[in-house]
Amino acid sequence: MACIPCLNEEEHIASVIVRARKHVDQVIVCDDGSTDLTADIAQSLGAMVIRHGSNIGKGAAIADMLEVAKGMGATVVVTLDGDGQHNADEIPLLVEPIIQGRVDLVNGSRELGDGMPGHRKLGNRVLNGMTNMVSKGSIRDTQSGFRAFSRRALEEVEVKDAGIGVESQMIIEAQSKGLRVVEVPVQQIYSGGASTYSSARHGTYVVGTVVRSLVERSPLKYLGIPGVILVLAGIVPALDLLSIYNATRYWSLPLTIVTGGFFFIGITLVMTSLLLYSINNLEVRLRHSH
Repeated sequence: MACIPCLNEEEHIASVIVRARKHVDQVIVCDDGSTDLTADIAQSLGAMVIRHGSNIGKGAAIADMLEVAKGMGATVVVTLDGDGQHNADEIPLLVEPIIQGRVDLVNGSRELGDGMPGHRKLGNRVLNGMTNMVSKGSIRDTQSGFRAFSRRALEEVEVKDAGIGVESQMIIEAQSKGLRVVEVPVQQIYSGGASTYSSARHGTYVVGTVVRSLVERSPLKYLGIPGVILVLAGIVPALDLLSIYNATRYWSLPLTIVTGGFFFIGITLVMTSLLLYSINNLEVRLRHSH
């Protein structure tokens, strides 16, 4: 089964669907708020079409399609973009390791293949480094949208990011669940057209996703400890404030603001870390109970 997220891809979606159908038994297209004929073309070619009334985000589109695929009993699912930049004829390369039972998720790597311009490689490697730092993996192309999922991966990988950070989030999620992930080289076909998202916007969003994933995985370390440090740091201006008041009966407003800021931010971070830690433990218990 192939899942294709789309936003205004009427020029490319037909060829993507036709080529994908040579290798899969079902194509699902999620039209994420397109204003052109993307959905109509996909439906006319026999694809199952999920329509979003407005542009929610690539991650939301993928989440909806994977949920439908699971409900249909899919055992192998391939995701690829609707802009024609992925070569659908390479689908067999991605699904073969899963069919052989060797892995749970196959990532199509543009770094191992060819077709990626040099300026994109540089930005991609920065995002790869950040994602791998969190996932403790060594994926060469964490931003690839060309992937194959086994049934286990479909069940285990929860799509939490609704936007363009979904590729990093899924890699982090898969490796945190102990899934077997491998990469195969794929070709990236750049037509020279404008990207839906600028490189700066894409990079900024992915960095935010990675940082959020890092905090969610270890809230006590990345929120709790800084929070405690801020509370302890707030004791210094608090003592100065009391000392000045005892000596002069003057209550310093600037010191009050500084002290309150340290305590407020510190306590907020500590409470947030404890809440996230409790939620994480609850999720683990619920997962094990099933």
